[in-house]
Amino acid sequence: MGNFDELLFKFNQERHGNPVESYPQLAEELLNNNDQDPNFKVFRAGAITRLCTQNKNLLPQLELALDDIKGIDFSTLDKDVHTYFFYRILWACEDMPSEAARYQKHIEHFEKHIAENKDYFNSDNVRFQKYLMSILIKLSKSNFDLSKILPHIDIDRLTNDNLFSLTFFGMFYENSPKVFKKYLGNRNFSQIANSANENDRIALVNYLRCDYCDMDSRILAALAYFGDKTFKELAESGNPRDRVALLAFARIPDQKYLQQRVEALYAIFGDRSFEEIANSSDYIDRDALLAFVKIPSYLPEQVTAIDIILKTPTFDDVITPLIIYGRITTIPPHIRVEKFLDYFGNKKFSELANFDDPDIKELFLTFAKIPDINSANKRSEVFLAYFGDKSFKEIAKSTDKRERDELYHFANTPGNHFLKKREAINALIGDMSLDELLKQGIEGRKKLQLYATMCDDVSKKRSAFAALLGNRSFLEIANSNNHDRWALFDYAENIDDYDTKVAALKALIGNESYDEIITSYDSVKRAALYSLAKISRDPDEVSAINDALLKKINKPRTSQKFERSLRLARADISESFKTRTKIFNKLIDRRTYDMVVLNDGEFGKRLLLEVGGTRNNYDRKQRIDALNAILENKEYREIIETGSKLELDALLELSKNISTKSGYIQLYERERFYSLEALAKAGYKVDEIREFAEKSLEATQGELKQTNFKKVLRACEGNRASCKVQLQNAQDSANEQSSIVAQNLNTQATINTQATINTQALNNFR
Repeated sequence: MGNFDELLFKFNQERHGNPVESYPQLAEELLNNNDQDPNFKVFRAGAITRLCTQNKNLLPQLELALDDIKGIDFSTLDKDVHTYFFYRILWACEDMPSEAARYQKHIEHFEKHIAENKDYFNSDNVRFQKYLMSILIKLSKSNFDLSKILPHIDIDRLTNDNLFSLTFFGMFYENSPKVFKKYLGNRNFSQIANSANENDRIALVNYLRCDYCDMDSRILAALAYFGDKTFKELAESGNPRDRVALLAFARIPDQKYLQQRVEALYAIFGDRSFEEIANSSDYIDRDALLAFVKIPSYLPEQVTAIDIILKTPTFDDVITPLIIYGRITTIPPHIRVEKFLDYFGNKKFSELANFDDPDIKELFLTFAKIPDINSANKRSEVFLAYFGDKSFKEIAKSTDKRERDELYHFANTPGNHFLKKREAINALIGDMSLDELLKQGIEGRKKLQLYATMCDDVSKKRSAFAALLGNRSFLEIANSNNHDRWALFDYAENIDDYDTKVAALKALIGNESYDEIITSYDSVKRAALYSLAKISRDPDEVSAINDALLKKINKPRTSQKFERSLRLARADISESFKTRTKIFNKLIDRRTYDMVVLNDGEFGKRLLLEVGGTRNNYDRKQRIDALNAILENKEYREIIETGSKLELDALLELSKNISTKSGYIQLYERERFYSLEALAKAGYKVDEIREFAEKSLEATQGELKQTNFKKVLRACEGNRASCKVQLQNAQDSANEQSSIVAQNLNTQATINTQATINTQALNNFR
C-alpha cells in the first residue's frame, strides 16, 4: 500500500482539486487499483465513504468497496487505517442516516476492539489525535460507554488543541480534573475568563459542567465567568455559551448558592411560561426546566413545573421529574400514585420494569415506597419483580444495603402477600438476638417491631414489644415517636394483666377529650381509645366513648367516608350482638356483599369480615356469603400464596365452618379441611387452628371427619410456631410479664398516675 500519510494526502488533494461531479471518476480510479493489501482495501472503503457523503450517486461504488473488505481481520490492520475508516463511517452515519445499516457490523467490531485494546488511542501523531477527538464526539452521541476509552488516554501525549477537545467529555471522565489542570495551566479563573482565546472561555464553561471537578472551584469559576454581568444580561446576550454557563452553575449542588442557582434558571426562563419552555425546541430551555425541578428548594412552582413536564409528550426526560414528584411528601400519596399509574398505563410491571436500567429501577422503587393504602398490592408486585428469583434469605445476607432496605420496605407494605412479607422480615432478623437488633438503632427497632406485629406467637410478641419499650415509663413512651407509641399499643393488646393494659392505653390517650381524639389525625390515640372501650370495666367510660362517636356520626358535616369508619368502630366496641348487626346493616345499605366489596374496597372487606364473624345476629349462610365475597372466589392455595392478612383471616373464618355432625364430608367441607391444613403448614395462626381442631375432634362423631381433624392437628404439630425466627433471649412468658410490669415500666406508679389523669379528663369531658 505504501505510506498511509502520503496516500491520504494525495487523495485529499484530488478531492479538493476536483468538483463533486467528478467524484465518480475518482471512486472508479480507487476501485481499479489492484493493490491486494488489506490496509489499502480498508482505506479505499473509507475514502469512497467520504466521497459518497458529498455525492449520493456513488452508492453502487460504495457497495463494491464494502463488499471487498468482508472477511478482513481488522485487528491485523495498521492503527492509522483502522481509525481513519472508523472516523469516516461514523461521519457517514450522521450525514447519511438512511445508509447507517451498511456500517453497523463494522461499528460494533470497532467498539469491541477499542474496548479490549486499552492503548489503542495513545499516539503522538497530531492527525491521529484529531481523528480520536472526532470519534469521541460521535460516540458520545450514541449509546457507547465512553468509560471504556477515556481512562486509558495518555493526556501527556495530547496537543493543547486536542486537550481542549477532551474538556468536552468532563461529565463522562473521572480523569477530567487532570485534563483541565493540564489545559488551564497556572492561570487563575479570571485570567481564563478574560482570555483572548475563545477556546479558553469554552473550556471554562466545560469546567463548570464537570461533576468530577471540585464543587467550590466550579463555583469560583462560574463567578469569574459571569464577571460584572447580571444573570439577565447573560441570558439575553445572544451567546448560547452564556446560557450554558448559567445552566451549568444552576446544576452545581452547592446549598450556599441555592437562591442564586434558582435566579440563574429564572433568567434563562425569562418571561415565558413553563408550558412554553417545556415545548421549546432549544435543549438549554428543556434542560433548565429539568434542573429547576431537581433543585431541593421545595418551591410550589416546582410541583407546577413537574406537572407540566409530565403532560408534555415531547419532553426528553419525564422519568426524573416523576421520581422527584413521587418523593414530595407534601403531595397526598394517592395523587402521587395516580401520576405513576398514568405513566405506567395498562402494562404489567413485569413488562415495564427493567431493573438493569438505574433510572427505571429508581422510578419503580420510588413508586413502591409511596405510602398509599389503595395501591399497596401494586406496590408489592413491584418489589417482587425487583427481587426476581433471589430468595429472601439471600437478599437478607446481601452486602448491598439497598437490597436489604428494599426487603424491609416490602415487608412493611400492607396488602397482599402477607405470608411472604412475614417470611421477608424473618429473613432480615435471621438468628439475631433482641440485644443485637436493638444495637442496630432505629433500623433494628423497626425490624423488631414489624416482626412482632406480624408474628402470631403471643409469648414472642410480648418479648419483642417489652424489648422495644425498655425501662421507660408509659408516659415517656406515649410522648415519644410513633414507632414507640405503636409498640406500646401493641404491647397493651397482647398482655393479660388488666390494670397494666388499661394504664398503657390511657397513657396513649393522654389528656385530650374523647371528641378531640376521634376527630384528630392521631391514629395511635384513636386505636387506643377504641381498644379501651372494648375492655373497660367502667360502664360510664364506655358510655362516654360511645356517646362521643355518636355525636360525631350525627354531625351534618361529617364526611361519608369518616362516618362509615366511625360506625364500624362503634360496632367493634359494642358487646350487643343486636347493636352490631344493626350497624352492619346500616353500612351494607341493602347492597349485595359483592357490591359492598366492589364499591367500598378494603373498607368493605373489613366490614364483611365482621359480618362473617360470630359476634352478630346473622345466620350461618349470611356469614359464609360475606366471607366468600371477601375472597372473590379465589382458590385457597392462591389466597395463602398471595393473600393479605384480611383475606387470610377470612379464609380461616370460612374454613372453620365445618359441621361436627357425622356422615359424609361435603365437597365444600373437604375444601375447608384442605385450607385449614394448608394454613397450619404455612404457619398462620397455628394456635387458633389447633384449638379449633381439638374442640371439633371432641365434638364430632363421624370417623371421616375425625381423620381429617387429626390431619389438621398433625399439620399444626409440624409447625408449632407461626413465626419461625427464634429470638435467642426470649424469656418464659410468665417471668417476662412480671419483669416488664415490675422493672421496665414502673407499672404501679404509672397506673396510678394515668388513672388520675384520665379520670380528670373524663370529668372534664362530661
